[in-house]
Amino acid sequence: METRSMKSQYIKIMGTAYEAGYMLGEKLKENTELITFMTSPFMGGPALTEEQYQKVTTYFDCFSPGLTEELRGFADAVEVDVKTIVYHFVYLQIPGQPNVLAPACSQIAFTLEATSDGKPLLGRNYDYGWGESPILLETQIEGEYRQIGFSCQLFGRFDGM
Repeated sequence: METRSMKSQYIKIMGTAYEAGYMLGEKLKENTELITFMTSPFMGGPALTEEQYQKVTTYFDCFSPGLTEELRGFADAVEVDVKTIVYHFVYLQIPGQPNVLAPACSQIAFTLEATSDGKPLLGRNYDYGWGESPILLETQIEGEYRQIGFSCQLFGRFDGM
């Protein structure tokens, strides 16, 4: 089994959702490879249409208030149209659309009763990536729970504590 060692980056963002997104963009905008990845059509697919953008932001506003503003802050910091941010595409996953893969990341958990040493275990893999070092992201956004965890798509806090 091959093992690899990677250096991670730690970033802390705080303030309103917009300010946190802007802060994240400011901290990452020199990483042109990452910014290009985060603002290019997802996996070689077509650009997001206005209808798709409205659909996904409606979901975000309903289920994750503040996320749209965070994405807008990031877009303003890196000087791109907010509709180009690849995070929007991750939630559309249109069946049958050329060049767009179905979600594939996975996780597994074992309770303390299921392990030989009586300790709970949690495992997670990321099937997406651009070969960069992982980013340990700590957030302290007004009106939201604080969070810390690795984030391969930068937004949404889908992993961590």
